[in-house]
Amino acid sequence: PLIERAARRRDLKLSPDTIRSLYWEKGFSAEEVARYFDCDKRTILRQMKRHSIPRRDKDEARRAHFGLAEVVA
Repeated sequence: PLIERAARRRDLKLSPDTIRSLYWEKGFSAEEVARYFDCDKRTILRQMKRHSIPRRDKDEARRAHFGLAEVVA
């Protein structure tokens, strides 16, 4: 299994546009994006950093996770 997974990783083509779309437009977490690509969350976070895809702050992440609109005071 580890050899098969390593072979898959070499062939893995992570599109920055797809990562950006899943993460920002569809509201996926980095972990959900990783499951979509069948890879590790750290791989997604590295790719986001490499392609300058900003991460959500804690408030944005919480709103995305719970499907909440922004709270205006």
